[in-house]
Amino acid sequence: MFKERMVSVGGGGFRKADNDYFKWIHSIRPAERQVSPFIILRIRDTHTVASLHNLLLQEPSVNVLQAWPGKRRTDVFHFHLCDLIKWREKNAIST
Repeated sequence: MFKERMVSVGGGGFRKADNDYFKWIHSIRPAERQVSPFIILRIRDTHTVASLHNLLLQEPSVNVLQAWPGKRRTDVFHFHLCDLIKWREKNAIST
C-alpha cells in the first residue's frame, strides 16, 4: 500500500509519509486512531494528539510521527505538518 521510503529523524529509520498515507489517515475512524496517536516533535517538547482535527491546530512547521501496529511489525511514519496541509489543499479536503 505504501511506497517504501525511509527517513531518519534523530537516527531512527521511519517511513516517509506519501499521498497514500495521507489518504489513509483521513479514512481512519476516531476509535482506531486511539491506538496510534500522532506524536508532535518540537525542539523543546514532545506530546501526542489523538485526533486529526487537533493535529491541524498545531503550527505547520512541526515534525509528526505516527506508529501503526501491523501483524508482523509496527510502521512509523514521519511527515511535516505543512506537507499534510498542502496535500489537503491540493485535494480540496476541508476540516
